[in-house]
Amino acid sequence: SVRVADLARIPELMARLRHDPPRAIGGIRVERIDDFAGGFGQFPPSDILRYQLEGGSRVIVRPSGTEPKL
Repeated sequence: SVRVADLARIPELMARLRHDPPRAIGGIRVERIDDFAGGFGQFPPSDILRYQLEGGSRVIVRPSGTEPKL
């Protein structure tokens, strides 16, 4: 989790991740990004980004519903 000082910054941070996604996370190359904003597969639209990493790991980023953190 990443805590932010201002809850109002979370939409800005999510937008930045969508428009300028990382090429690597923890030194591991990002192979694919799944954006759930418009729905994904059987999932309804959600503010979620899923990063598929080289080697099969994945990182999921979503805002907390109750705290100022991602």
